[in-house]
Amino acid sequence: MKLIHGLLPVALVLSLLGGLPGALARKAPKPPPEPKFSRAELMVINLNRGPKSCGFFLSETLRQTRQAIKDLDRARRQLEQVDHEYAKFKGRPDDHFFGSSVEGLSQAQESAAKLEKQLDETLDELRSSIKQSLIAQ
Repeated sequence: MKLIHGLLPVALVLSLLGGLPGALARKAPKPPPEPKFSRAELMVINLNRGPKSCGFFLSETLRQTRQAIKDLDRARRQLEQVDHEYAKFKGRPDDHFFGSSVEGLSQAQESAAKLEKQLDETLDELRSSIKQSLIAQ
């Protein structure tokens, strides 16, 4: 009786697999052959893929530029608040003791925004150029 109960799971597995272990020895059909690319085509494909590629560096720089814009904005706002409070403390609320620094941060923020736009456009252009060059073949 115990022998029959012990064989039940084995019979179930065999039935799910499609029969006896000999059926397992059959090889799966070969996948269709991958298209062969020339070295130049592979280089074009890899421009936008993987670590240390052109697309990776552009994407990473774009991410860092966006973070820099946020950080510059935080720094500018903090400096404006401190300037306002310090001017009140000195009794001269209309003076700006850190005005040139605030202006410099504003200019840096504008430059970073221009860089962000240029990087974004360059990345889009790279991706479309890669697609066009691969489709044209």
